[in-house]
Amino acid sequence: MKIIKFKDNYPKLHNQTSAKLVFVLSIPEKLLRKVFNDLWMYDTLCSDGKNRLSYQVGQRFLLLLFLGDKNILFTTLRTDNEENRAKYFNSIGAEFKLEVANNEKQ
Repeated sequence: MKIIKFKDNYPKLHNQTSAKLVFVLSIPEKLLRKVFNDLWMYDTLCSDGKNRLSYQVGQRFLLLLFLGDKNILFTTLRTDNEENRAKYFNSIGAEFKLEVANNEKQ
């Protein structure tokens, strides 16, 4: 099974342990910050209630949509680069183990 790593037990994960990748979309940072600001805030909300915004101006992101093992959808943003494009676009439909570094329960 493929693995996707998270630095925190983000609320969006709902303590799910695996998920199927169902969709991938490339989005420029400017569009993400202006049009999809609520998505940006949701995606970066950590278990301590704070947002961890980490990006470079002009950067592109891959928006990944997963369906978790509790049938709860969630997204995650990854840097849009050649390695991630190959990894994620070729993995649509694949099951991923969710690996959380800070594995405290909500």
